[in-house]
Formats: sequence, C-alpha cells, structure tokens
Amino acid sequence: MKTQQQLQLWCTGRTKLYRHYKKKRKRKNDYDADANSSNKADESITATFCVLRKEQVEHQAAVQHIARALKCNQQDIGLAGIKDMQAITYQFCTLRSINIQRAERANHALTGKRIELSRFEEVYDFLLNRGNLIGNRFEVVLRNLKRIERMTSKTENGATVWKERTIPCVASHLDAMVKRVREFGFVNFYGEQRVGDAGHSSRVGVRSYDVGRAMLRQNFAQAIDLIMTGRSYGIYHPGDDEVKAREIWKTSGGNAKATLDAFPKSSSTMVRERDLMKGLVRYGDPLEAIQCVPRNVRMFWIHSYQSYVWNIVATERIKLWGLHAKIGDLYEVSSFEQDGTKSDNINAV
Repeated sequence: MKTQQQLQLWCTGRTKLYRHYKKKRKRKNDYDADANSSNKADESITATFCVLRKEQVEHQAAVQHIARALKCNQQDIGLAGIKDMQAITYQFCTLRSINIQRAERANHALTGKRIELSRFEEVYDFLLNRGNLIGNRFEVVLRNLKRIERMTSKTENGATVWKERTIPCVASHLDAMVKRVREFGFVNFYGEQRVGDAGHSSRVGVRSYDVGRAMLRQNFAQAIDLIMTGRSYGIYHPGDDEVKAREIWKTSGGNAKATLDAFPKSSSTMVRERDLMKGLVRYGDPLEAIQCVPRNVRMFWIHSYQSYVWNIVATERIKLWGLHAKIGDLYEVSSFEQDGTKSDNINAV
C-alpha cells in the first residue's frame, strides 16, 4: 500500500475511533454526573495516541517489550484487540501518562524486535481498552490452503462417531463457498484465534477454551498443566528449548523450578508459561500463580470458552431452524452518524 494511502487510512480511522469513544465517554460522564459521581480523575488523564506495527510477534510478547522500552506497567498500554502473530499488523495504541518524546525514544529499545511505534499524537481523557473496535482492514495471502472434512462411522453398538481430517482445498470448493456466502451470508463463528485450532484434541493438542473451562471450574492446577502441555507439535513447531522445558514439566510431575531453569533464554518465548512458573516457584499455589499472568490474558482464556459455547449454540440453532429468522432471534440494525461513526441497535424478531 502506498504511503499516501496509509496516511489517509490512518487519519480517517483515528478520527472515527476518537470521535466514537469520546462520544461514548461523554454519555457515561453525563450519567455519572447525574449520579453525583466525580470524574476529575478521568479528566486529568493525558496519553500518547499512536500506531503499533509488529511483524511475526505474539501479542503478549509485544506488550512486554513495549512496557520494558517505556519503563511502564503493561496496564498503561491500551490496545483494542489482539492481532495475529503470523502477520504484519497495524493497530491503534494509547500510552497512559507517557509523553510523545518518551514514546519516540522507546523505538530505540525496540530496534531488532520487529516492533515499531509511530504517528504520535497527544490526547486527553481517551484510553483504548479491549473491545474498543470499529472495524479492521485486511490484505490476506492464502498458501497451502486446506479444509476440514468430517466423516462418520458406526461403532459395534451402533453409535455414530464423528471424525475430522484436513484435505487440500481446490478451486471449485472456494467458488462454491463464495457463492454460498454471496447468496445466504454466513454464521459469524469465533475462529481459531479465539478458541484454538480446528480439529480433534488428539491432533491439535490443547486449545484456549480448554484452559478457560478448567479456570471456570476453579481447577487451576489443571489449567496450568494444560498451558504447559501446549499445542500439538504436529501443527506447531517450537524450538528445541521449548520442547525440552515442556518435557521436563511432564516428566518431573510439575516441578516448576526445574522447568523454569530449562526455559529458553529469550524472554519473548513462552511468555505466559514463564509467568506461571515464576508464580509457582514464589507462591506454590496454582491460583496465585495464574494471577501472576496479566489480567487481560486470563480473561482471554475465559472469553475463549465463552466463545466456544456460543459456537456450539449457534451450530445447534442452524441445525434446528436453518438460516431463516425465527421468533426470539436477535438482529442488528446499523446506522451511520454524521461524523462517520457507526451506531448499532439490537432488536428481537
């Protein structure tokens, strides 16, 4: 994309985002004022608004690198969402109580880490939080594309067993899927980035929602064991140090000190696992160890299971009643205001 186009997109996106959430903040402040609440603390907040670029860097690792470069808390870095690791991504970012000069200097410490901050602007009473999203733009490259094929078989007692496998995705299948979306739309399922890799657990290993389910059941020891077990090496190819650390965790019966000693030297590798092991070494309690992981990461695991449940419910809804609206369904009506921001209203059929 040309530099001029990038600048135009940045200016348009920044303006829409800023106006949209300033308006929402104003409505909230008006409500708080009616309730005799004080907003002086919020009004005094200054921040630097900028664009974060990262390439082949995992989200939490990027946040840690930025926090170290700025010498600030991770909670001071405001991001609206998580971007893919396997991509070159750009997203808006707010840096609480950090001036532009300090933010610019942080780029020196980020050199070589494939992370860059740019397009700096000072803002007041405006901080990004998870979920402050208006939209995304993508340029997607597809390579070695495969699709999932589901097969059924019968057991000796007559029960139906589902099996899944991946097969090459041919052009005719893509054409058929595009035609179906054009004619009928699509079910907006949460994807692999939220719930984990598609396929049976015996093939893909541990998924995000497995961890979230264990946490909701308050089985924090199991949650830690799942995180340390990780994804299948058949679809994920870690370095030898990471494989060794996970193997020591397994063979040592969960010895956090021995596992931590075997961790890769790079602090940007196994970020969450490192926090967990340090927590276990320090406190010896699974719940205390999980609380050493940043809150937004813990909530991601919980939300992952929530998203998995939504996918299951949406699947059953389509099985029962197809794609046609039924009494009780919810639908969204979107309208655009004069400043270009979108306003959504949820209604029932």
